[in-house]
Amino acid sequence: MDARSDIFSFGIVLYELLAEQHPFEGHSDLEVLQKIIHGAAAPLPGAIPSGLRAIVEKAIEKDLPGNARPGGGLAQGDAA
Repeated sequence: MDARSDIFSFGIVLYELLAEQHPFEGHSDLEVLQKIIHGAAAPLPGAIPSGLRAIVEKAIEKDLPGNARPGGGLAQGDAA
């Protein structure tokens, strides 16, 4: 594990604060885990400002080239 897991976790917390729900839903812990690993997060509500939405979406992306460096580009302002 490295900084990417911290960024993903931070993104999940932000998502939950903004949407008031978990981004990955399932009927069991195993189903939720499968969705976290292989699925996409549920879309954030439309009322979320686009800049904040872009930051959260970037933070919870999985295994993408931009996430290869710590911060995944978030600190550099290239989330949008």
